[in-house]
Amino acid sequence: MCDDGSGTQTVDVSGNETAIVANVPAPYVLEYYDVLANAQSGNGTGEILDPTNYATSTSQTIYVRVINADNCASIAEFNVVVNPQPSVPANIPNLEECDDDTDGVMTFDLTDNEAAIVANEPNPGDYTVTYYASAGDRTNGTAVPNATAFANTGSPDIMTIYVLVEDTSTGCTTEAEFDIEVIAIPTATMPVTYELCDTNGDSQEQFDLSTLDTTVNNDPNVTITYHATQNDADAG
Repeated sequence: MCDDGSGTQTVDVSGNETAIVANVPAPYVLEYYDVLANAQSGNGTGEILDPTNYATSTSQTIYVRVINADNCASIAEFNVVVNPQPSVPANIPNLEECDDDTDGVMTFDLTDNEAAIVANEPNPGDYTVTYYASAGDRTNGTAVPNATAFANTGSPDIMTIYVLVEDTSTGCTTEAEFDIEVIAIPTATMPVTYELCDTNGDSQEQFDLSTLDTTVNNDPNVTITYHATQNDADAG
């Protein structure tokens, strides 16, 4: 079973009854214990009185005292294994894309976050990461069909992606979320021609282009750089 994070898991330890008594003729009595000495003594000390709702916080060996019609007893045992949930970081980075055509929609590769999602696990290859466009889709198992080319939907331009991480060896899962955001491209206003007088007749003057910043864009969160050619500007 999987650890649900509550600290205590409940399991029906009587579920193995058919296998335990496969070669035992009826009638018989089964007593369940989690301490071997108690099962061997057979005096009822430490007996699990409700084996259909056995609570444990860790993996545990269960001992079954099998008593036949002649009042002879034998001990069988099996393990209740509590598997951990996948460990996922509390804060998964958001994915951002610049809105190159101002329509508020961009295509994201959701798997760009996969390494961050399984970063806490020593063997990331043992886990599968599935992405969903809504919490309801995750509940219904309707995954994003192409996680490497997902276009955001709706408005505003921030969308939550819902994630399910599964340990492929145990089937235990953990849920997580992160946002994808389409960033608006800053607008630029072309300044008037910047002119200076040629004070010494050499056709050269020192221009302080930073004085044009507030004309180009007065948003303090926007960084403005100047380039001698369009190619240089495109290259950043």
